[in-house]
Amino acid sequence: MQQVFKRRAFQYVAALAIAASFGAVRVRPRLLELPESLVCDLLEAVGDRKAGLKREDRGRVLNLFAGDPRDSVRVRVADALGALAWEGSSDSMRLLEALATDPSPLVRSAAAHGLENVLESAAPIDRIEIVCRWATAAEAAQREALARALCSAVPTPVTDLVLAQLAADADARVRLSAIRASERHFADHPASYSEIAESCAMDSNRRVRRAARRLLSRNA
Repeated sequence: MQQVFKRRAFQYVAALAIAASFGAVRVRPRLLELPESLVCDLLEAVGDRKAGLKREDRGRVLNLFAGDPRDSVRVRVADALGALAWEGSSDSMRLLEALATDPSPLVRSAAAHGLENVLESAAPIDRIEIVCRWATAAEAAQREALARALCSAVPTPVTDLVLAQLAADADARVRLSAIRASERHFADHPASYSEIAESCAMDSNRRVRRAARRLLSRNA
């Protein structure tokens, strides 16, 4: 009975998304009518490949909830996008890019984790393309999301080169995340990551300087 209710709720939300795309309804009030617990269940189903949901309906629902005024719901959207990494959808990637620049730090953090899942699922050649695209993104928040995603153990042949670039970024948050990621990969290329840390040891930002010096002292 509960599964039937959830499926009907999903169909309702998918229909709402279609209506919203034509400007036929005011979306925000309708979204707030849905209990957060139900929304979370629906988004969990979206990220489950065994749920049997149509790809186009999943996309509509994700796009709809990405505009939800509740931070916690947008976090769940980012989680679902990470869980859908196996799908390799360009639409999902664009939505993840948008969430990486969200005003909420919780949503941005979830988007970075979602990107980490995408990198883990991607083929090696696709992984390089994704990393390079995010590293050159116009938005600093996207570059920071990449640096945070690279704190994982996911290997790419360009990780050290990309982190060197991010460690020289104009945004201090990007540089800090790049140093933290460099610590995670230090054992792979000590010389390269020592050079990155040394370049930031006299950084204008105190947090970046401290992180860089800590990395050098731990690996002296």
